[in-house]
Amino acid sequence: MLLVTALWLELLAMFLPRVASGSVIFGMDNDANRSDPGNGLPWRSVGRVLTQGGALDSHGGCVVYLGNRFAITAEHVRLFEAVTFDETTACALDPSFRPVSLPKKIDLKIFRLRSEPGVPGVPLLGTAQTENFSSDNRVWHVGFGVGRAPDTALDARKIPWGGRETCAKRWSTNVLRGKELHRDTDDGSDYAYEALVTILGHPDGQPPGLAECEGGITGLDSGSALFQKHEGIWHLVGIATDVARFGTDTSLFGSDRPDGPDAGDKNFFVRLTAYRDDIAFAMSHRQRPRLRWRYLGAGAVILLAIALGFARQRVGARA
Repeated sequence: MLLVTALWLELLAMFLPRVASGSVIFGMDNDANRSDPGNGLPWRSVGRVLTQGGALDSHGGCVVYLGNRFAITAEHVRLFEAVTFDETTACALDPSFRPVSLPKKIDLKIFRLRSEPGVPGVPLLGTAQTENFSSDNRVWHVGFGVGRAPDTALDARKIPWGGRETCAKRWSTNVLRGKELHRDTDDGSDYAYEALVTILGHPDGQPPGLAECEGGITGLDSGSALFQKHEGIWHLVGIATDVARFGTDTSLFGSDRPDGPDAGDKNFFVRLTAYRDDIAFAMSHRQRPRLRWRYLGAGAVILLAIALGFARQRVGARA
């Protein structure tokens, strides 16, 4: 979420569902925060979906690597044949493992890669841990979304989104402003899940210091990561799924008071601590091997030949 023609907006809407996310950073341009900040943040563990037969310049949403060849994304993100974590290598999905969508209309799914991608897996919070909702413990978002439209004033509170050419891997920070049951609809599917909430804003709408990198999620980054540091270790606490925004493909910076009349955009992330057991089950249960149609066809031919042979034997016996 420069001025864009109405035609471009219509085309963009076809490819950017309402529940996508990325990073628009208040007060900073599209070149900001495009490299590993060097503080241990699991920057390398966030990748993106490759479409168009695995072309590296394609983009269909984000994924996060959990380890042991498993990765996680939003359920509404369409998976194809490969993902990339380093922008140079296509990592193929394991064709023998069917992606597992979590039950109860939760906007999450687990899939497996054919081989190790060469990036570290990210841990979830343990059963005895919970998110830190203190403003002293910021959360960090990493994703591949569209940036701000070119020539937009850096201090503008209404921030138009750029096109696909502004997509890039970026990081930004924010503060958890609560958790709530969130409902949304994407491409005909209804979702309901416990979500973590961040807001693109500051108390009373005052601009943040640039060092805080206040960010909001935008288009083409559903499935991206929300991280928080606990006891010196970075954990994955949320997966980006939805943004309640000011207008079509536009972010709004405002107050960070959730129920205030001048509140900024609300960003929603599936709260992973609420679904630890479901995620663990999806990563641990064994699947039956997929039967390819050509094997089924060959089997049918063999069974038919056996049946015909048996029928001939019975006819011969009667004669």
